[in-house]
Amino acid sequence: MWLRLAGIGFWLLTIVVVLRLVYLPGRGRPTKGRPVMWLVLLALACAILFRPHENILGGHDAAAYLNLGARAGYAPTLGFTDELMGQLPAQARADFLYYGHTRPYLSKYACGSVKDLAQARHGPWFQVAPTLVLSIASWLGGPSLALYVIPLFALFVALALRALAASLIDHPWAGPLAFLFYLSQPLVAWHGRCVRPEVIASFLIVAGGVLLLHAGRRARWRRTPDLLLGAICLSLAPCFHITAWMVLLPVAFLVGCALLAGRDDFLLYPIIQYAGLALFVWQTFTLADPYSLTRLIRPCLTPLYTVLLPIAAVGVLFALGLWAKRTAIWPRMAARVKGPRLFPPLLAGAILVATTVCMVWARASRPVISVEPATRYLYRTDLLAVANMVSTPTLLLGLVGLLALALKRKRYPLYSWAVLIALVPASLTIGNLYDFFMTRYMLVALLPLLALSLTACVALVPARSHLTRALLLAASVLVLAVNLHGRTHLITRTEYKGLTHYLAQVTRPIKADGGIMLAEYPQLAAPMDLAFAVPTLALHNERDRDYQRALAGWRLIMQRAPSRAAYFVTPFENPPYDEHIRFDYVDASDYMGYRLLDNYWELPYKTAPWGCRLTRYRMTLRDESAAPSPSDFPYTVTFDAGNMGASNFGQVEEFEMTATGRWVTPGHDLDMPLATTAALPGPAVVWVIALHPKGVSSSALTVRLGSGSVPTRATRLRGAWWLYRAELPGEWDATPALALQTAAPLLVSTVRLVNGRQVQSLFDGWALTERDQESAGEVRTRWAPPGATVRLPAAGRDECYACVLLAGPEELADELMVRVTTPQGAGTPHRIATGIWFWDVWAVTPPPRGNSMQLEVEAETLDGAKTPLILESIVVLNDSGAT
Repeated sequence: MWLRLAGIGFWLLTIVVVLRLVYLPGRGRPTKGRPVMWLVLLALACAILFRPHENILGGHDAAAYLNLGARAGYAPTLGFTDELMGQLPAQARADFLYYGHTRPYLSKYACGSVKDLAQARHGPWFQVAPTLVLSIASWLGGPSLALYVIPLFALFVALALRALAASLIDHPWAGPLAFLFYLSQPLVAWHGRCVRPEVIASFLIVAGGVLLLHAGRRARWRRTPDLLLGAICLSLAPCFHITAWMVLLPVAFLVGCALLAGRDDFLLYPIIQYAGLALFVWQTFTLADPYSLTRLIRPCLTPLYTVLLPIAAVGVLFALGLWAKRTAIWPRMAARVKGPRLFPPLLAGAILVATTVCMVWARASRPVISVEPATRYLYRTDLLAVANMVSTPTLLLGLVGLLALALKRKRYPLYSWAVLIALVPASLTIGNLYDFFMTRYMLVALLPLLALSLTACVALVPARSHLTRALLLAASVLVLAVNLHGRTHLITRTEYKGLTHYLAQVTRPIKADGGIMLAEYPQLAAPMDLAFAVPTLALHNERDRDYQRALAGWRLIMQRAPSRAAYFVTPFENPPYDEHIRFDYVDASDYMGYRLLDNYWELPYKTAPWGCRLTRYRMTLRDESAAPSPSDFPYTVTFDAGNMGASNFGQVEEFEMTATGRWVTPGHDLDMPLATTAALPGPAVVWVIALHPKGVSSSALTVRLGSGSVPTRATRLRGAWWLYRAELPGEWDATPALALQTAAPLLVSTVRLVNGRQVQSLFDGWALTERDQESAGEVRTRWAPPGATVRLPAAGRDECYACVLLAGPEELADELMVRVTTPQGAGTPHRIATGIWFWDVWAVTPPPRGNSMQLEVEAETLDGAKTPLILESIVVLNDSGAT
């Protein structure tokens, strides 16, 4: 319950702060004579921001906050016991972890961490404050509403910048321009629609800074509510993102200067900030420590460091302030320099330079500053990457505005310098922005500072006449054009649009059935489990090349609750198969969206389609004594990224498939002599595999033996590949030739004569150079190293056949010997040429009992060395060839 109360309390604080910012006295007040303009600006802001990205895939930082926030919405607790994992034996639980024992922490989906694997206890890994805020929105409107939290806070940041610009820049357009320049930055428009806690941290920093500045402009104890609100905002900012400390350290210097100047009302700030630091430390020790701070903080948790030193420091500052006030030291020091207005900027400039040098030096020179936290957590900003991400012209305009903000004479010069002291060092210590995802760190200080600087740059043009107003408008349009040039895709594109609704549709019938789910892809399983409350375990297809142990654990769960509906959901094409579990197809649905293609050290300019087809199966424990269903055949396995039924296969790769064979065209039969097979006893079957490049119907091929036709049946194997099965008579003359006739062009790839378990090729007499070639398109295949096996259904108790689409790596040898083996024995080896794709056929003997068989396609060079193969498909047919 405390979680929900804390979340509601933060939202109430946010509402109070925003209302105070909107009605802060001074220039830039949105209701002061310019309601139409502000309505237009707010409408533009909503059009930009309120189209949130829906990246809720587990393992991504945004998804970690959203999924755990959604779960905390319907179950208001941070720690929880996983229902399904708790039913597993302790040794089987690691099979369902996304991060196992090789990572710094254990995690089921990389969204949170496993606090106690023995008790199946889970909790957060990242900082919990964003989860707390998102949980309230999810509680009120589900995960879809939680997506709008960060866009709303991005709007709040723009409102806070409006108030800050209006208080610092003596120009009537300063507030609207700062609002517009912040939201029009492509990085803000992109990240402001993601689940980025840096946006909330930025709001707390800017809003808290505005309220402190406003309190500082009034007499002592005249703006205590503003001082309290500002101090609370700043003290909470590090709980949302650790980079906020880069701002709070310079702010501590500024508050110290205020205390030395005799502002005893600012004693409230260190007290509240100390409470905020205690909250941050408590969170680090008890809830989550993603930055490994515990070992650094623990030595400091002594009475001397935690109690006596802070009290002594504040006491000394307060005493020095009283002394400075009594002796009038500040006015006398200011009189020693040229003019009383020159001393505050000089003092602020000295603090700015000293702070920046110390922070940057902490990373640049380890021998000088050898304290481990400084050398580990302070990094110099990669300014070249910033220029690439933001654009060099925008940075140059921002630099002009920064100088104008610092040097232009104004009524309160010290306050402009105070803002620079707080934001410039934090902007210079972001770190290495090696990809677009890392630019989210710029949200905390650099991008607000850039918007403020661009406002100061444009504000150099006064608004005193119609001409200057026109020039001001032209300068504003120019800044917007420079901001958006080549970057409009970051505003117009929405990443993973509709994914939340799609996953809700997939999980709705499972929830209605009170079911549990086994999913083959952890990234998609995470939101279905955490956000949509379907008890789920996930198979990690990218890590686990063998599901046998995990499936054994899942069977235990099904056996403990046999009446509870169990489902399997997979984005892969293979029909799932297991010898102990039956999978019955239920339905399938498709999703298609877009994602941004990342670049290293460069702004990404391309988006690519990203989609999936989720297929749902009902799972039941198989009756081991039941015969296999005839509808299981033909049974096709395609080697995509899924591992259900496949063990120890290599990675997925894309190849351009070139089929080889002989073209058969109308009026030009393909003749093949049968003299070599005259000695075969009993009836025989001719199997022909052909490619129909133009979608020819299955009746296109006719098989003739001598002067008569042979009964032929067709079965689609895969795509445009067809198999024709021609039954030869029990007794036949060896002299006539077998002829293939066609009504339309097709490429005959494989011709096999099958008699019992003997399979012979009728293409062996043709050299590879004599064969025709045809492109069959790009295929996704898997490497089958020695020992890779496939679990398949047995085609009854009689003979069955395996048709395999394969290729041998030509860099190993010109020819390979390939065979299909099962525990019941090995098939006849076939000699194949490498570097080409073709189908081959083997007779396979099913096991004497059970409805499952294990098949291995193994290859070796002519000198007996084992070698991998590339497999695309396996089709299992029963003895009749088709059903």
